[in-house]
Formats: sequence, C-alpha cells, structure tokens
Amino acid sequence: MAKLQLTLHNDADTQACGRLLGSTCPLPLVIGLQGDLGAGKTTLSQGIGAGFGVIGYMPSPTFTLINEYQTSRGILYHLDLYRLNSLDELFDLGLEEMLSLPNSLMIVEWIDRFDWLVGPPRVDLKLGHLLSGRSLEIKDPEHYWPDLGDLLQTWQS
Repeated sequence: MAKLQLTLHNDADTQACGRLLGSTCPLPLVIGLQGDLGAGKTTLSQGIGAGFGVIGYMPSPTFTLINEYQTSRGILYHLDLYRLNSLDELFDLGLEEMLSLPNSLMIVEWIDRFDWLVGPPRVDLKLGHLLSGRSLEIKDPEHYWPDLGDLLQTWQS
C-alpha cells in the first residue's frame, strides 16, 4: 500500500482507527501527522497511544513540545513541532537519540514544518475536514507496513 484514503465520521472513529494503528505498527516507526488546526491530529495520536499501551490521558504536547510514554511495547514519543522555528530547536529535543531506539514509536504532529525528517521508517497521515467528519490519507511509500491497507480496509467495512 503506497496510499490509502479513509473517512472518519467522528472522534470515536478517529480514536478507534488510532488504536488499530498503535496496536499493529511495526517498530521502530515515525508516524508523521499533517492537517490544519482542529483536523484531529491529537485525537488520532491519543488513539494511537492507547493502542500502543499508553495508560491514561495523553495530552497534546503543544507547549511541552514532547511527551514520552513507557509501555510494554516500547517507548512512545509524542512531538508537536508547531511552535518550533529552527533546526537547532528540533535537535535540542534529543531527536537523534529518540530516532536511534529500536523499540520506539514517534508520533510527530505538524511534521510538514520539518518534512525532511527521516530516521526509522516513516508513514505519513494527513487529516482533513469534511462536512461530516474528517478524511484520513495514509502514505507509506516505502511499504514498511505492508498489511496496513488490508487492516484499515477491513476495519472500515
């Protein structure tokens, strides 16, 4: 699957889709999230976190820039790059160390601000507003997650 488009009808759909992603993702992985303000990036991130094994509420890292969670599957890093303005700020977060861990999942909101970000394999998720719900476009150009398309099509039906 190189590209797939889904419709998420509400926050419950967005959370459920995220839980599926978080529970099945290969590691290490960077999930890059794109979308306008209010498109559902944090809601999807919270679902991914729950599926990955995060217990409790997962707040947006808008002001902290990064939140770290230890789970039975590994370490989840949740980053929000909206407030960053330079490469120095990005690398001051310890990005190189995070990218080098084999059992890590990194969810990066506003990845399009630093679109060149690479490291472990990366899958991009773009959320958009619809009249009723939101769209989710998934890009996996390197086919790192080969069964993702089948999983999501089965989930949506």
